[in-house]
Amino acid sequence: LKESHAVQTRENSAMQKAFDNLEASYNKLKTRLRTLETERSELKDDLFKQSEEFQEKLQSEKAALRDSHIQQREQEKDLIREQLNTKIDDLKKKHQEEKENLKNEHALERESLKDQIRLEKESLRDKLRIEKDELKASLREKHEAELNDMKATHYKEKEDMRKSYHEDKDNITNQLQK
Repeated sequence: LKESHAVQTRENSAMQKAFDNLEASYNKLKTRLRTLETERSELKDDLFKQSEEFQEKLQSEKAALRDSHIQQREQEKDLIREQLNTKIDDLKKKHQEEKENLKNEHALERESLKDQIRLEKESLRDKLRIEKDELKASLREKHEAELNDMKATHYKEKEDMRKSYHEDKDNITNQLQK
């Protein structure tokens, strides 16, 4: 039982280590997600600054070339807006894809660890069941041996008492006849 307890303790330690590894992986994934969100925010801020700078530049150019270039500037403005929106959309898609990938990886790791823990639990249950059956058989044999010893001892004591009774009876009979 001590050995079984030691084995179970080692196996529990292994399961705890696997769980700690999973938790460390999860924390790394969370950190990576925060990093991606920070990068996204910085890119968004950069795009916003670029947009502001472009607007300022556009206003100054509009004042200088108001009548002659108004149509050309509007087209450039629309094009840049479209490009910025495309960039933002691309970044959103990329961020969403990476987020989904991280989520899927974590789910796969979690499922894998669940399966591993389930298999280890089943293995431990099987080992404990075998040890229990062996212990029962051992106790049964021990009790049967003790019972047989007790029966033999009882039979011997009974025989000794019978012999002693007959000897005492014969001694009394002999003394009475004398």
